Amino acid sequence: MLAQRRMLLLTDAAEVARPLAGKRDHAKTAVLEKHFKVVADVQVRGRRVTVYERR
Repeated sequence: MLAQRRMLLLTDAAEVARPLAGKRDHAKTAVLEKHFKVVADVQVRGRRVTVYERR
């Protein structure tokens, strides 16, 4: 992840998304929060598309 300038995250909409379960998901989220910022966040047809860009 750290080698990328941008990351695109496709998830379920907040109303139906399951909570993070595994260590791997928590590690990915921690990297996104620490090293990236949200530049776009759109919900379309029950899906959420979030674009992150390196700080």
